[in-house]
Amino acid sequence: MIAIDWSAEERRLRLVVDDLYANTWGYPGYPGPTRATVTFSEISRLDVAADLTLEGLSIFEWSLSLEAQGLFSSAIGLAPGGRVSIVCRSIEIDGIEPAAA
Repeated sequence: MIAIDWSAEERRLRLVVDDLYANTWGYPGYPGPTRATVTFSEISRLDVAADLTLEGLSIFEWSLSLEAQGLFSSAIGLAPGGRVSIVCRSIEIDGIEPAAA
C-alpha cells in the first residue's frame, strides 16, 4: 500500500511505499516487506486520474522514462484503479528499510 503527500508550493510529491518489492512476493529472494519513500521534485506536470483518498491504494504498474531537457516522465498505475502521471526534474528513493512487523 502507499501513502501520498503532495506539496503544490514546493512542486513535490512523495509516495511512501509499504513494500517496494511486493511484486516479487512468493518468489525465492523476496526480501520481505521493505518500506521506501519515493520523492518526485521540481514537478512540471502532474495528472491524477484516481481517488487518492481511497484506503489501501497500491502500485500495480510503474513506467519511467527520460524525456527531453533531462526531465523524467513517470506513469503509475494504481489498484483498485486509476493512474498518476508525473513529469519532474528529480526522483529520489530514500529510506529503504525492512517494514516494522
